[in-house]
Amino acid sequence: MAPPPEVARRSVLVAGTVTGTALATGLPAGPGSATGSAHAASGDGPAYALVAEPADDGTQGIAVAETATGTAVVRSLAPLQIMVRIGDTPAETSTGYTSLEITETGAEASGVVSTPAGGRYRFDDRYTLDGAALTLDRTVTVEHAVDLKETCFNSRFALGIADGAAELADYDVLYPGMWYGDSTGLPEGAIGSDPEDTYFYVKETRLTLPFVLLPQRDGGRTVTLGRIGDPPATGRDGVVQENARTWWINEGIRYAGLGVQRTPEPQLACVYPAFEGEKAYGSDSWVRRSHPVVEGFSHQYTLLLRLGVHEGRPSAGRENWRAYWDHFAPPPGGGSAEPVHAAGVALLGRLTRDYNGHPGLPFSCQLPHGRPDAISYVMGFIGQQAPAGYQMLRAGLLSGDAELAAKGRSVIDFWVTESPLDNGLPRLWADGDELRWREWYPVFIRVAADGMDGVLDAARLMRRRGEPVRAWERYLTTFGDFLVDNQSEDGSFPRAYGWDGTIESPEKTNTSHPIRFLAHLHLCTGKERYLRAALRAGRFHREQTRGTFRFIGGTADNPNVVDKEAGGMAPHAALAPYDVTQDDGWLADAREAADFTETWILARGWPVATERAAYREDGPLGLSLIAAGHSGMDNWITYEGANFYRLHLFTGDEHYREVARLLTGTAHRTTQYPGNDLGYGEDGRCEEAISLTDMTYSGVGTWPPWVTVAQVEPLSQLQDIFGEMDIETIEDRLGAEQRRERNRRAGQRP
Repeated sequence: MAPPPEVARRSVLVAGTVTGTALATGLPAGPGSATGSAHAASGDGPAYALVAEPADDGTQGIAVAETATGTAVVRSLAPLQIMVRIGDTPAETSTGYTSLEITETGAEASGVVSTPAGGRYRFDDRYTLDGAALTLDRTVTVEHAVDLKETCFNSRFALGIADGAAELADYDVLYPGMWYGDSTGLPEGAIGSDPEDTYFYVKETRLTLPFVLLPQRDGGRTVTLGRIGDPPATGRDGVVQENARTWWINEGIRYAGLGVQRTPEPQLACVYPAFEGEKAYGSDSWVRRSHPVVEGFSHQYTLLLRLGVHEGRPSAGRENWRAYWDHFAPPPGGGSAEPVHAAGVALLGRLTRDYNGHPGLPFSCQLPHGRPDAISYVMGFIGQQAPAGYQMLRAGLLSGDAELAAKGRSVIDFWVTESPLDNGLPRLWADGDELRWREWYPVFIRVAADGMDGVLDAARLMRRRGEPVRAWERYLTTFGDFLVDNQSEDGSFPRAYGWDGTIESPEKTNTSHPIRFLAHLHLCTGKERYLRAALRAGRFHREQTRGTFRFIGGTADNPNVVDKEAGGMAPHAALAPYDVTQDDGWLADAREAADFTETWILARGWPVATERAAYREDGPLGLSLIAAGHSGMDNWITYEGANFYRLHLFTGDEHYREVARLLTGTAHRTTQYPGNDLGYGEDGRCEEAISLTDMTYSGVGTWPPWVTVAQVEPLSQLQDIFGEMDIETIEDRLGAEQRRERNRRAGQRP
């Protein structure tokens, strides 16, 4: 699913305890010129205070300290930083405040940065301290421009953990949707992949929410830095050059570069407008965006810093993601479940035909006209032929549409009849006007498990109707027996097998993929061997991932990298054993995986310069980034709508309900259905991989079956469990206890 897609700096941090003026009760007094006090408690955590810190040049920096100990938590001795362009060369100057007054709720501060060339830039900063959250409202004004010398400027704010480690390797970094922990699982060229880089700035539109988290690996302290306020915007007077890799200057650019830097100690930084580097996607070097140096010109932005203490990466990631989620409050949408489901199933039915003498769906159709442009059948994953067959069978039987049910059944029959190898493995990919199997394409466990899940859903449906299909069940148990007989002693499964049953790709990070299939095959057949294999695999996966807040290897068309599909496969692999065993350990696994997976959701939108109606106003809102190493996005995350709602009912966690509502409502905004005409010519259409990070549109311009199955499948699951597929309707018609009981019973049906 993935699209083929040094500047010297002075230190702004000093390690140690508070050396400036005490600004809150309980802090020891010290030298300095600030007045007043500002302090706040942070719930069950420590209380904090703003503190002025004198710098060597006579100005003042600022810190946040614990009131109980007087120890600085984070600090910046040079909060005022200007970066200018002189000719083609970047240069910068840093200093502290000349005026700093602490108020009851925060601080008012100001100062002027004078550059060596003679430019002057005034900073007016207002801090607001609320518990563990510190907001900085900043205005930077060009007081004096130097003709022909300084052509553009950026401002920067940087700070770090005051008593933190000296090396970035001693921290766990989190860029939501991009970088989790360290360089493990990041492809070459990805931001964060080279720990020897000095700067790791990214434009905020590459992040699913605009913040970066820097937790100490051993000390437990965490700090986030994010930009809040107006959505990103770019250009003025119709000028948009975001896809240019040159140094672009425009007064209309309104977005930040966020990230960490290693010099001289690990720090969080915001550059406004954005600098991106020293790795920048689509460029071999820095990509810079700046405002023009014009006397009287100002830029404004607001930053949110959050402080905390956490036991590990999952806790830090979950709490901070949710805090920024709550701040941006993505709209849940609603009312689109039934029309999206109906349009999707109808589209699958219309496109299913005998393209090569055998029934199936085209590999892809071009948008906007929707004509098939490739005939190629893939069992699961990017093809989703077998799961699509199940969705048509199910919908046809429920609605009395015999033709639709027959089409779905014919697709299942094709895979059951034509794909088996003698050893129990399925062939996965067939091409052409005459059926030709790709003999070179190995049996990826992800592709096979996806497809077998679809066949198994169909077999369980027919068994519940009292019409079991023995050929389907034999096909499933033959594959299940292969998995059981070839499972490694440690419980793992390899990434891929050859057609002869030997291991083709030995990576074990894909072990989560067949667990749901094996657990559900146990429910269908009653055979304990399938459940034992599922639990063994689940325990192996737990040992490899618990506490890491990082899931690797979710796809077959990417190397084994950090990606959201690895996250999404993990809740499947934990909820299925939980349904069968009711062991809370599996529920804990599901929560940790879900917490990671939702950080790939683009939970904030922005305007996009495009003729495509789907993206003009809110851009990527409700979509999800695909994988580390690029900024492609798609709608795969909608697969998880039912799982998040089930987690809400299992745990009572209201946040999971919010995520579920977004994935079964707002996330449908890029799909055409009655009342949401996007110009695709046919309802049910949705586009595959795209990029909107440059606030312009680029994409592959195709519809493949999986994008529709991703939306239809969770809605079918909700309807099967609760009788309705719209969450608000479910909750109107069923009481809380009824919902919980139906949810509990759902995963135990044969």
